[in-house]
Amino acid sequence: MTEPEGPRIPPKPPLPPRELQRERARQARRQELEEKRRLKAEERSRLEREEAEGLAYHGHHVVDREELDAVFEEPTAEQVKVRRRWTHGIILSLLGGIVVIALTLAFLVWTGVLRFPQAAPASPTTSAAADPNCPADNFDYPANIGITVNIYNTTTRAGLAGGLATELKARGYQVNTVGDKTISTTSAGVVVSGLMGESAAFNLQRNIPGLEFRRDDRADASVDVYLAAGYQAPIPADKVDSTPGKISCAKPSATSGN
Repeated sequence: MTEPEGPRIPPKPPLPPRELQRERARQARRQELEEKRRLKAEERSRLEREEAEGLAYHGHHVVDREELDAVFEEPTAEQVKVRRRWTHGIILSLLGGIVVIALTLAFLVWTGVLRFPQAAPASPTTSAAADPNCPADNFDYPANIGITVNIYNTTTRAGLAGGLATELKARGYQVNTVGDKTISTTSAGVVVSGLMGESAAFNLQRNIPGLEFRRDDRADASVDVYLAAGYQAPIPADKVDSTPGKISCAKPSATSGN
């Protein structure tokens, strides 16, 4: 006699492809986590074992002498000899190169092929100190009053000397002779005096731009002014530089206040 069969459980329907893929991914993650846990447990066991044996400290591996010797292997005697030979060879090569260069330079200097730069000889100066006839002293600016001046026009421009004479008289100068004369110069004019009139010549150079100083053998302090083609006009009285300075014997550059 057979027992009656119970209700039959139908088989589980297959999962859809997408769900099946997700299930497989979940299984792979579970396996990966299990593997990590296993490795972590093995590592913990290994560290505990090494700490018990004195090979680890607070979870860190202690490097012993054998491991250090394996990493930092001492050079052999032959390797030391090779390194010394290389070092000596490099030093000797450098010294030999320096000696060769020094001998070559010495030979080039001895034969005159190589010349070292020398200081250039001092060029002739055009300053007042280089001209024996030009005063080298500094002069104080003297007062206009008391300076006696003769004015000469060397150009064909009529009234040049007379116009300057009028202006100088207004500034307090003593004007004697006013006339025409000739003189050779490339400057705006020439101021001539003897030894006694050098400070007066300095005064007139400050008032009349472009005057070139020349010395003669007169004994008094009078001054002659020759106006050449480059003469324009005297510097305005309130613009005259009255500070101490030197007499200009060469053709002076343009002066401010023209």
